[in-house]
This record gives sequence, structure tokens and C-alpha cells, in this order.
Amino acid sequence: MGCVLSSREGDVGDIQQLALALPPSVGRHRPDAIGLFADGRVGIGEAKTATDVFSVRTREQLEDYLCPGDSGYPWVFLGFPSSAEGSVRSLLRSIGAIDCPQLVLVSVPDELIDG
Repeated sequence: MGCVLSSREGDVGDIQQLALALPPSVGRHRPDAIGLFADGRVGIGEAKTATDVFSVRTREQLEDYLCPGDSGYPWVFLGFPSSAEGSVRSLLRSIGAIDCPQLVLVSVPDELIDG
């Protein structure tokens, strides 16, 4: 897809060496990361734990991030542990976002998260 990371929030290990600014707020919340595509579209990255999936905050974030901005609909990359996939899909159905073409689900094997 070719997205260039422009800002990030949180502890991400070795990437700390990159001098990146905090992402701006998008709606009511600040995403974990924002990048830009060559065509000017925005990419929003958000990572969730299994316990985060049904929080009010996660619901609000997805509602805000999936809305169109100045350059059209942003790509939204939602990362989560594989064990939470059913919960993520249930949440997306409940907010009418299960078929959003700009939403990319990134299921990460639990073994990689748990170490």
C-alpha cells in the first residue's frame, strides 16, 4: 500500500529512536499512529488488546476514524490479538462497520503479543 508513518503514540521499542510527533486527534481521540499515502490519503493505525475491544473508547474511536476527512475516507488499520477476532467482528457489526472497504483488520497471533 505504501504508507509513510508520520506520527505515533506509545512505547514501540526500537522505533523510539525515530523523531516522530504525536498524532493529532481525530474526532474525540488520538490514534496510535498516522501515516500518509502518496495520493494524499491518510492511514490511521490503532492497536487493541482483547479487553479493549468492547470499551466505549474503542467504539468511539472507530466511529470517528471511519468518517470522511478532507482527503476522503482514511484507511484504518485495526490491530488486535487473534483470540479477539470474534469480538472485533461483533463490535464492527454493532456499529455498522463490518463491510467498510477502508477498514483493514490486522489479526496478530497471540503468541507474538504474549511473548
